Amino acid sequence: MPNSLLSYELRAEGIAISITLALAQTIVIAVFIGSIAGFMGGIHYYLELISHFHLQYLMIALICLLFFIALHAWWSASTTILIILLNLLVVLPYYIPRLNVDLKEPYYPMKLLFSNVESKNINFSGFISYVIEENPDVLIIQEATESWINRLQAIEKRFPYNKALPRPWSVGIALYSRLPVAQFEVITLGSERLPGLLARINHGGAMLSVITIHPRQPLQRHYFRQRNEQLRDAASIVQGLPAPKILVGDLNTSLWSPYYTDLIRHTGLHNARQGFGLLPTWPTYMPVRVGMIPIDHCLVSPDIWVFHMRTGWNIGSDHLPIVVDMEIPG
Repeated sequence: MPNSLLSYELRAEGIAISITLALAQTIVIAVFIGSIAGFMGGIHYYLELISHFHLQYLMIALICLLFFIALHAWWSASTTILIILLNLLVVLPYYIPRLNVDLKEPYYPMKLLFSNVESKNINFSGFISYVIEENPDVLIIQEATESWINRLQAIEKRFPYNKALPRPWSVGIALYSRLPVAQFEVITLGSERLPGLLARINHGGAMLSVITIHPRQPLQRHYFRQRNEQLRDAASIVQGLPAPKILVGDLNTSLWSPYYTDLIRHTGLHNARQGFGLLPTWPTYMPVRVGMIPIDHCLVSPDIWVFHMRTGWNIGSDHLPIVVDMEIPG
């Protein structure tokens, strides 16, 4: 009787391990398909949505690899290593610092704080406290409603140069600067004529161009097309500006989208997070940071040196703010 019971338990354990192994192998196959499909984001907007999750593909593959090693499932482990390497190729470069920029003399420090505050968010006091603590030279907010603009009047003395385009829902934008702004210009993007802001900031005797845009969320086919139009128009505007220049905003695309790649190629800008990691910013309601993706960006011309970038407090929005410390050539 004891031998029969032991035999039954061993068979049950073997079946459980086989089922779990088969499940892990299925997950790895799905991760492989997602990883490959993500490189074909220019074909269809569903594939472009899949392209945003290379960090998640990497982490899931690592967990499965440990499981396969524990079970001595070497064939599955070797296949999983290839999937890990595939995703490392597109994740790891953001942890490698840029080569030093040959800055012109003199150069001047500038801190930029950007935040998609979320139009429905009412944590006004929390955000204002955060801005006061960070004390940026330039503050940019998106999803700026009338309520947000009215509440931020409390900090306008800190930023004597400001321009707000309050709008309902998600298209409002505002820029606040303690540095002199020679000109604010409202720009429009795509057939939808989505508003953006261009500020020409006098910093250290040089004219720095700062553009902030907030393209549409590409969750529906027509919004996908509009976002791509808006990114193309932004690239054209950036191309026509002299350096130094910065493009910042919730671009509603990650580092691995072909449309993000086109934006970088056409503008010649660099992502400020280069060397500081992926710094995921959305959505904050994920229980772990590794479940988030990087869609809030600060892109800078090659003559600007970024010496630090990080994500900020959770201020009640579905996005984390980003803070960028940089040196601007004079």
